[in-house]
Amino acid sequence: MQYSIVGGSLPAVVIQMNPGETIVSEVGGRTWARGPVLTETKGGSVGKAFGRMISGESVFLSHYTAQGPAEIAFSSSYPGRIVARELGPGESVICQKSAFLCATLGVELSVHLQKKIGAGLFGGEGFIMQKVTGPGLVFFEFDGYCPEYDLAPGEKLVCDTGVVAMMDATCQLDIQMVKGLKNKLLGGEGLIDTVVTGPGKVYLQTIPCFFSEDSATLDQINSDIRDRFETLAETELDRLSRNEPPVTHMIESYYTAFDGVEQLILWTDSYYELPECAVYCYDRERDMRLDTKALLKRLGISESDFLAAVRAAAEAYFQADNGFMTQEQRQEMGYEEKLAWTLSDEAINLDMPVVVTESGELAVIARIGSFAASDYYYAALYPFSDTAG
Repeated sequence: MQYSIVGGSLPAVVIQMNPGETIVSEVGGRTWARGPVLTETKGGSVGKAFGRMISGESVFLSHYTAQGPAEIAFSSSYPGRIVARELGPGESVICQKSAFLCATLGVELSVHLQKKIGAGLFGGEGFIMQKVTGPGLVFFEFDGYCPEYDLAPGEKLVCDTGVVAMMDATCQLDIQMVKGLKNKLLGGEGLIDTVVTGPGKVYLQTIPCFFSEDSATLDQINSDIRDRFETLAETELDRLSRNEPPVTHMIESYYTAFDGVEQLILWTDSYYELPECAVYCYDRERDMRLDTKALLKRLGISESDFLAAVRAAAEAYFQADNGFMTQEQRQEMGYEEKLAWTLSDEAINLDMPVVVTESGELAVIARIGSFAASDYYYAALYPFSDTAG
């Protein structure tokens, strides 16, 4: 099997396959193929499929097997670099959840859980990362420029949160507080650093979870994002200093881009409070930040049509989710009151997190009245779709 990585900063790996050779990727990961290639979708064991799901990958994997001489290609999702790594039997690397691109048959994907609470919360990579184990050839995709470092035993590499893309399983990931009040307030580097300790190879990426490129608008958006993380970090580290358990157990980030509009979605889960969702929306063509009103205007959607469509989708979602109740149960549980609240101005307004998906659909993170201990729960609605939820 021969391969070449082409495309510069918008890379793709092009693989020349011999008859009988198989490449594995996420479902739909292939960009193009030439020649006789058989595509099969497989999920493996329930445990492994669930592990892939919570690590951010597809539950199922696509297997591409050459039936004769063939060519197949996989491309990176964002500008950056594709890295090829040959893993020996039992050799493992730990990478960010979205880094795996494709691999030869025999490579095993599993979940790697951060054992240190601080690193999981504030290291920028999250509690759940992906473990990739050989034998086999693996291709990874990283965002932006990707330098590599070989760390000696005990040697430390200090970097911003979210910058570590991949490391050998022999490395250790942790965090440290920036020392000195003046450095914290005026140093411009934030409160938390990620620390990787060798031995092993480390791959960094220059585009972490924040928007890239320089402009006053993006500087302000990035500043707001950092403030959000640092406030959370201060709160949690204060609890840890008092030997109290942390309340935040997961921070997820998602990036979407459609028709010149880029969005970063931050989702924070807490043990004792309802989740929080924040959307940072940027119009690259106009170099401006978009709130919901500006986004709707950009998409040519009237505010009244939008709110009416969200209410219709929320009502359909509520009824579908609670349609099993008998009339007696509805009266006992306050069905009509919960439905009325779900459709009220308090629950549905222009302050709701709104996202444009990469396929151009409008998604709304709506609050749905709950019959459980919480007053409501969140649901993703597609207000202009024929089906809700």
